[in-house]
Amino acid sequence: MKINRAGILTYYDKRRKWPPETGSTVSAVTGVIGEDLVLSLLCHYLNGKVFSHTCKPVGASGHRLDAWIHDEKNLYQVEVKNWSAHSIGGREIPNSPEGLQAVAERNLDDFLNSSKSPSAIWKVLGRMIVPNRFPGRKPIPVLAFWAPVARRKMKPPSFWFDCKPSIYLGVIPPEIEISSRGRIQIFSASLYLRSLKSEFIDLPMPRAEARLRTLGELLGN
Repeated sequence: MKINRAGILTYYDKRRKWPPETGSTVSAVTGVIGEDLVLSLLCHYLNGKVFSHTCKPVGASGHRLDAWIHDEKNLYQVEVKNWSAHSIGGREIPNSPEGLQAVAERNLDDFLNSSKSPSAIWKVLGRMIVPNRFPGRKPIPVLAFWAPVARRKMKPPSFWFDCKPSIYLGVIPPEIEISSRGRIQIFSASLYLRSLKSEFIDLPMPRAEARLRTLGELLGN
């Protein structure tokens, strides 16, 4: 699927007034393409592939994640968060590098220290059932955000960096069975897309394409 780089960035990172007769389209569009967009950009960076969207926890209970991704060497258990400027409490991205830096730092602090629903973030640390195709591999937990995120004083903000969960032990819910207290990787799809130069980018997004075909059939297109 070909995406418009500047168009996607404006759509998710800038707020706008929506016509009262239609209201915002963001939630609906995100339901069709959002998760696939973030995952496909992550794969684009890693030169990897989505192996499965079935990422189940070890044991009878626990939280599922959004996908398994693999490259030549590594296996990643991935949780996607499509939070953008349009989300509740979301921040519009300024045009200046300084403004982008400030928003990215605040976003990371808010997301990782959230007391509203910490399991939504920290479930990424849970022990998952590793697919049979990858015996012996130790999965790398990845939090994949749409929104810009950055550690303080990380200038310019990087779209891919590691984080020590040990810093957040007071936030991580006790019921989450931690697979690793080493490091997790954090990815920002917005920052990665900003690092690219092409006007249009081809990304494999099979689920989004299937949804759009279904909509076309249902609407007689």
